[in-house]
Amino acid sequence: MRLGAGALFGAGMLAFAFAAVAQNAPDANPAQSTPPPPAQSTEPSPPRDLVDTVGRWFQDGREKLDSHVKGAREAWDEFHNKARDNAKQAAGALVPPSRIVDGNARCAVAPNGAPDCAEAANSVCAGKGFKAGQSVATQTQEKCPARVLLSGRSPAAGECKVETVVTRAVCQ
Repeated sequence: MRLGAGALFGAGMLAFAFAAVAQNAPDANPAQSTPPPPAQSTEPSPPRDLVDTVGRWFQDGREKLDSHVKGAREAWDEFHNKARDNAKQAAGALVPPSRIVDGNARCAVAPNGAPDCAEAANSVCAGKGFKAGQSVATQTQEKCPARVLLSGRSPAAGECKVETVVTRAVCQ
């Protein structure tokens, strides 16, 4: 004879119920039974079942995780602020405040014939209220006397001179 799954389940539940009743039943021999422990507090303790215990475990874990995340965030913010401040100090020490300005100053000719624009860059910066500067952009042009230009002929070698002008400088 075959029993259905429901009948088998019902029989298992009935056996479980009888076992629970048998454990809670008083002993047949009252002399051997132990007296119940004295009550320590008058407040009834809340029932502790599996769901309550698991819920409390998750709550404690969440609180610990929140605490760790908050601590890590505060440590990161402190690290970030210190790094930013240190970077600002280092940048200020390495690169003095500067500004790019436009101007127009003729470069001197060095003994080898190349343009020497250091003084011209300083001149452009001094005109804008700065102390010193370096050339950023220059413009080279050929300067010919007016008689050569008015004659309509091509200039001969050495008649026109090449002039270099600083047009932009970084000033400090």
